[in-house]
Amino acid sequence: SAWLERTKSHWSKSYHERPDLEYLWVNKLFRKLVGPDADGGDPRAQSIWAKVPKISCEHGKKGPMRDRLFELMLAPTTPELMEEVEKDRETPMWKLAFREQVEDTSAYWYVLKRALAQAERS
Repeated sequence: SAWLERTKSHWSKSYHERPDLEYLWVNKLFRKLVGPDADGGDPRAQSIWAKVPKISCEHGKKGPMRDRLFELMLAPTTPELMEEVEKDRETPMWKLAFREQVEDTSAYWYVLKRALAQAERS
């Protein structure tokens, strides 16, 4: 695939030859792949990417970065958040990596336990 070839090409270059795309190298490399032809975009990748539904990551909007989600996930589980976890079938991902201390009564652990239970049933 063009994505695999682009990634291999980037990492096969020596440190001094390779552009420094920093921490978000995956995002930057992918954006170039699906970007305009003039910026090195791949027409087939552009066509496929154009068909993918777009989900907002803007804070305060419905989606994986919705308002105060990180704080809510670290707090004790509330009935409202439990209902959201159980019923939300549109949000593709909850943030499941934290650097903070996470208590076993937190919503974070609730989501992990639910995911484990669902995986064990399938």
